[in-house]
Amino acid sequence: MIARRNRTPCEGEDRISAVTGFWLEAGGRDRWFEKDVSFDRDFRDRFLEFHGEVAARRCDNWMATADGRSPC
Repeated sequence: MIARRNRTPCEGEDRISAVTGFWLEAGGRDRWFEKDVSFDRDFRDRFLEFHGEVAARRCDNWMATADGRSPC
């Protein structure tokens, strides 16, 4: 069995909206996969700490729905 440490649910749909909004406003798939140092820096500055929370599996509850929001 794998120990689950520090796994508390991520709070706030505003965080989901911030990430998805960033990508949607970025200009589409062409921009997503294009090397752009300033774009990468901007994303990292905004979301690096949050990425750590997701990587630590503290947001697994978001997988319950396609958009990560709580089901109504």
